[in-house]
Amino acid sequence: MTKLAEWCVGLGSAATTWYLFYSFQLVKPSTLVFVPLLLVALVATVILSILIHRIRTFNDCPEAAAELRKQIEQARVDLSQKGFKFE
Repeated sequence: MTKLAEWCVGLGSAATTWYLFYSFQLVKPSTLVFVPLLLVALVATVILSILIHRIRTFNDCPEAAAELRKQIEQARVDLSQKGFKFE
């Protein structure tokens, strides 16, 4: 199952549960109205915390940077042989 399908199933289940609670009035409707807003706030908090964690643990790749610099220099040499000028 793809991530999109997992999210769709989860959101569909949550929406169905909320609708059933709301339509059969198993909980006070005034309280239940704010549940979707709370879920959105919860999801936003989780996404923000994941984003912050991934940014903090982002790894540098000095080997890849050196290889990219080498490829750029090779491209400059090749293009300058073909008549391009770099300043």
